[in-house]
Amino acid sequence: MDRRDGTGRSLVALAAIVAGLAWSALAARTGACDETVVVTLAGESIRGELRELDAGKIAVDVAGARREWPSEQLRRVEFPSSNQTARPGPVVVHLIDDSTLAGSQFVTERASGTLSVGEDRAIPVRTSAIRRILLADLGNNDSLRRQWEELAAAKTAKDVLVFRRDGQTGPRLDSLEGIVFEIRPDAVVFEYDGERIQPKRERVVGIVFFHPQQTEGSAPAVCRIQDANGSEWNAKDVRLADGVLEWTTVAGVAASAPTATIRSIDFSSVNLSYLSDLAPQSQTWRPFVESKIAESLLARRYAARRDESFDGGPLLLANRQFEKGLAIHSYGELVYRLPPGFRRFQAIAGIDDRARKSGVNASVRLKILVDQTVAHDRVVTSRDEPYAIDLDIARANRLRIIVDFGDDLDISDYLNLGEARLTR
Repeated sequence: MDRRDGTGRSLVALAAIVAGLAWSALAARTGACDETVVVTLAGESIRGELRELDAGKIAVDVAGARREWPSEQLRRVEFPSSNQTARPGPVVVHLIDDSTLAGSQFVTERASGTLSVGEDRAIPVRTSAIRRILLADLGNNDSLRRQWEELAAAKTAKDVLVFRRDGQTGPRLDSLEGIVFEIRPDAVVFEYDGERIQPKRERVVGIVFFHPQQTEGSAPAVCRIQDANGSEWNAKDVRLADGVLEWTTVAGVAASAPTATIRSIDFSSVNLSYLSDLAPQSQTWRPFVESKIAESLLARRYAARRDESFDGGPLLLANRQFEKGLAIHSYGELVYRLPPGFRRFQAIAGIDDRARKSGVNASVRLKILVDQTVAHDRVVTSRDEPYAIDLDIARANRLRIIVDFGDDLDISDYLNLGEARLTR
């Protein structure tokens, strides 16, 4: 029988019972109405007491009045009163759905594993849902971390056991390909070249599981949950029950935790897509006048920038710094193929603060086309205050952004689109 068939009955059942009792006790102490901050895609930030939450909506009590939002209007939900500040354990489990779970110990029994988090929480995790496990704390050793990432990313037709060798020049990582049968607290049972070996756990750095046909589940993620222990879960469903948040990841791993141990629930990965994270279908830049400098060199210098200004610093508009956005110099043109399901294009547009404060009169003409329709056409100068753009892109296939020359040549024509994003 393959080591991934069957179920790990006794260990997993006992862990679930202990974890359930501890979690129920903590939930009873913390109560069901936790302080919550709801951040919407529209930019609102509302603080209140959480009343209801699931994959479709959230309801919060604000000064005695109930307020409710559908999940597609949310950016994130924060829990400021999260009282768990435990240092994440050395074990890091990466699931096939890109969830990352932190814990203090990981053991398996047949096809089932158990991740221990602190002293009172145990999470059952099927090995078929695991991409890799880091079992040792590599500390601040950048060399070992790079070696681990390289070995974990390598293509293989078997499981990979990564272990540590100590040499005259210092420690290094090595690997063996075979089959993992069991992960125990003291050793790993591993078949290599037809022979079973049991290397001690203190020598094992990590394990990469081979999956012949990886699937990440049919249901997409609805949110990403971050708990106070450092784990991040890509959840396909989520609900609140008596102060306890319950969810299942895309890979099928079920988990629960009191809201007092949750830091945030991020809906932006589903409801929001920044243009700076998307590769444009085409990108064009051309100079105002001919130059002796090769146009290809100028094009690299003045090509649109992602998440930074043209001097390499942050995007600045009216003393506000934007972590996400685009910087576009005239004449610049970007064309994006729109992913399905998004309904709005939103951004804050204006001439970069550095140009605004230089005393030079910068001027551009910003045109935005949704498919073949001109949805936005406006002259933007360094004398203007930044302004919001909100366009309907429902059922559209392409978004075309043109920053044309204005009335003042092309001097300091540095247009910023802060938080340029697609929303549902």
